[in-house]
Amino acid sequence: MSTILLVEPEPSLQRLYERDLAEDGDTVLTVGDSVDAVREFETEHPDLVVIDLGPRPNDGLSIVERMLALDRTVPILLNTTCRTYADDALGWAVDGYVIKSSDTGELRSKVKELLAHQLEL
Repeated sequence: MSTILLVEPEPSLQRLYERDLAEDGDTVLTVGDSVDAVREFETEHPDLVVIDLGPRPNDGLSIVERMLALDRTVPILLNTTCRTYADDALGWAVDGYVIKSSDTGELRSKVKELLAHQLEL
């Protein structure tokens, strides 16, 4: 069983993602903002972070940057509608990217892939 930190500001999507990721047997910690995200990352030491960059990608990328400074070994998966992250060099430091959707199939698949890879290390 792994612990996933889910950073999702939209309450309805937060509940959906939390429910579906938990169905796969993982513990899901949910937060809606950057302050809580970094605090949870520091205190809970998750195995994986799933983060929505939100409408302003630079805000989300600053959270990613802080997390990477704390621990580069934790995989970070971007779950967002914002495609511009790839233009930012920090975007290349994350471990995966999925298009945000209410169909959680791709998200769940990528989470499983990243967690399996993490266990191999």
